[in-house]
Amino acid sequence: MKKICSRNLGLLAVLALAACGGGGDGDPTPPPPATVTLSGVVIDGPIRGATVCLDLNGDGACGSGEPASAPTDAAGNYTIAGVTEEQAASGAAFVAMVPADAIDADNPGVPIGTAYTMRAPAGKGTLISPITTMIQAGVARGLTLAVAEQAVAGQLQVGVANLYRNYSAEPNAEGSSALAVAATGFIVPALKSGSPIDVAAPVTTPTPTYAVADFMYVDATNWYLRYMAADRVTGSDGLYPYYDRRIQYVGGEPVPAETIYAIAAQPIRLTAQGWTKCDGTTEHRTSLGSPYSGIFCGDRSYNTRTEEDISGKSIAEVVAVIRAGANDVTNTLRGNIVPAQFGTAVFPAGSVLTRRSMQVHEYAVRYLEADGFLDMTVAQLIVQRPIPASPTGTNTVSMGTLRDANGNIVKRPRVAFGPGGLAQYYLCDLVEGISVNCAPSSTGTYTLTTLHGAAVITFTNQPTENDPYATSDRILVERDGRTWYGNRPKPDKTAETAARLNHSAFTAVAALLGIVAPAP
Repeated sequence: MKKICSRNLGLLAVLALAACGGGGDGDPTPPPPATVTLSGVVIDGPIRGATVCLDLNGDGACGSGEPASAPTDAAGNYTIAGVTEEQAASGAAFVAMVPADAIDADNPGVPIGTAYTMRAPAGKGTLISPITTMIQAGVARGLTLAVAEQAVAGQLQVGVANLYRNYSAEPNAEGSSALAVAATGFIVPALKSGSPIDVAAPVTTPTPTYAVADFMYVDATNWYLRYMAADRVTGSDGLYPYYDRRIQYVGGEPVPAETIYAIAAQPIRLTAQGWTKCDGTTEHRTSLGSPYSGIFCGDRSYNTRTEEDISGKSIAEVVAVIRAGANDVTNTLRGNIVPAQFGTAVFPAGSVLTRRSMQVHEYAVRYLEADGFLDMTVAQLIVQRPIPASPTGTNTVSMGTLRDANGNIVKRPRVAFGPGGLAQYYLCDLVEGISVNCAPSSTGTYTLTTLHGAAVITFTNQPTENDPYATSDRILVERDGRTWYGNRPKPDKTAETAARLNHSAFTAVAALLGIVAPAP
């Protein structure tokens, strides 16, 4: 009998196991792990060309071995197949890698130009947006999902229920307009530039401070200071109060507050505190973090901020940077301030330079007393100004003015009220301030609402909306039984950036200029 070598015995054993299904009767082959498919949409506008993955290792990117999608389609849709149940339940966040050649449907045919990354918390991948990216930033810094959502809702001043809204697909839904402005105007630019997204937890311990918004220095007896003072304790809405303080000296004598705040020339604004002309006693509100919301005298803005510790740095060098106003940064240290006059002095401990960028997305309703009023309520006005057979300057209501390219007033738009909220507009010639030759032009709608306790009529599609020389649109407001010719300025299209010293830093600057800075 021939011998069978051990190598052949090993092969026979393998073949035998294979023939028996790989194991004995009591040791069957384990089934493959169960898998699920995850899907959702990536937006600022819908993003085509992004790759979405489960961030299993938490590095904020899509790496090898992590379940990932094919590039998103034109509607921003993605699908991740073959995700194991263990991976799906791992608590991993979602990551959307948006390459430079991706297309945002809001700008079809134009690549986004700069790659960036968006995220969404674990279990929230049905929508990945700049807003969910903020929420995940809060989770990444150690906040619970609920606290992070509440913080982001406060910073953006939208309801928590709206944070996961597809504002691109539902532009008229509650909160969509504000979310779109925040996302496109502030969050995406920050993500593209690598600027930090800061989601701040509520603060309960007061930290009195201020930031210098404007300092005009002539000499030690002639100067003007405007600063924003706060203690940064946040309320249930995520906002904290702050105050616009102003000090001015002329010839060594203090200037009265009414003059500093130009009270007589101010419009009267409708704020949460009612009708007001804003001064140093008016409460404004803002939030922590970045991007963040601000409400100043009823005007709502989105802002970003970065804070730099300048303790120990040369005062002359920092002042030179602020005064240079590089990169469209507003100079907040004006007048006879020469960097060299600070010599070798350095900023004390606790000195901070904040760079803040602001864009107003909703102005408060306002009116100027000089613009006049109609001696009736807004409800009476709607009844008494129906659509006339022959429009004139007396049976319709003024909607402001239209100007030509040279700034000359060329037409007076007017309005009358029709059934079902119809607003019929007219264009009239102006002769010595009187509306004549009025002819129907276009139509829109009007809505009678109550805002902060006041009756207000707002309009859509009014003639001034598309006029680049008209800076505001007509709103009619009721106060004390009268209808005032109010207005609301059009939202800003560009952001204003300023560099601001905090109180510790400004105290050092002021002392070297021979004045005493106010305490926080």
